Amino acid sequence: MRLLYVTTCRVYGPRLAEVNNLYRASVAGSFPGVDLCGPGLDGAPLDAPLDLTDLVRRRAPDAVFVSDPWHNFWDPCPDYPNCPPLVTGIDGAACPVILEAGDSQFYHAEIVRHLLAGDVLDPRAACIRALSHGWRFDCAQYPRTDEPTRPPSGVSFKTFYLPHGAYDEMVEASRGVAKKYDVLFSGSDLPDSYPARARIAAALRSAPDIRTRWLPHPSDQPHDVIGPKFWRALAESRIAVAGTNAYRNLTMRYLEIPACGALAVGDVPVPEGDLDAWRGHMIDIGSMSTQEIADEIRASLRDPGGLVDRTARAREFVLSRHSFRAEFARLLREVEAWIG
Repeated sequence: MRLLYVTTCRVYGPRLAEVNNLYRASVAGSFPGVDLCGPGLDGAPLDAPLDLTDLVRRRAPDAVFVSDPWHNFWDPCPDYPNCPPLVTGIDGAACPVILEAGDSQFYHAEIVRHLLAGDVLDPRAACIRALSHGWRFDCAQYPRTDEPTRPPSGVSFKTFYLPHGAYDEMVEASRGVAKKYDVLFSGSDLPDSYPARARIAAALRSAPDIRTRWLPHPSDQPHDVIGPKFWRALAESRIAVAGTNAYRNLTMRYLEIPACGALAVGDVPVPEGDLDAWRGHMIDIGSMSTQEIADEIRASLRDPGGLVDRTARAREFVLSRHSFRAEFARLLREVEAWIG
């Protein structure tokens, strides 16, 4: 299979560039038959939309994988959300097209239009970067628009899922980093969005003896909570806060934290299945009170040898079973079977 992997990201700030599809592209390069292209590979500015029809004609792939063809919350245009497309000519591409974007983006009418423009010879597919292995797209909910909508029974495109996965670069970024903090708290602690994380935040605020580094949510102030700089911050901490979202879905923190050599504290991500395996590789707060959470963290810190051992086993668990390399290899096998 000759798969053309096109990534258009080019205006992500340095804080976010590492987590975008640059890593997906670099990992994809290790698979035979995957041809990488697009301005996202070198970070060059995109002066005009990428013409997919012309690109497919010149490269002649068996299928094309288009990553982030539209602006999104993390990659806005000056007039966001009223942004021009980053890719044109999608409907004219003479080969199967797979559109990759975040889960919430597949509820928009523009994406529906492109997906339904495929036919038997040149079908369209969606690749959804899902939060969780257990999360599944509900076509009955989309598109979210005032325009007339096609009934769910008319949605016939193929859907692939690409859940979060740990990157090899997380390990590399954390190699040789000395421990400076007991706990790292990063991101939002809003109870409605991250209930477990909010409980842990309350516990840490009540425990000044636990040396905690705070990296707040982007809406509060500029900071680095994604990419190599953040991964080094994780590596500097013995324990770091994870926590599922309001839907009890896995978040990237569950993979980043152990991959970077820290032990995660949070609630067990229910939709992932194999709950005992996750519970055995983190500090599971379950139904603990604020005081009990603080005491559990203190107990782990008082046993440095045991903490190192638990952290090493957690890293092995994540890198062997939940790496992005493994997830992408599975996706390529599914795409090849779909093309036939």
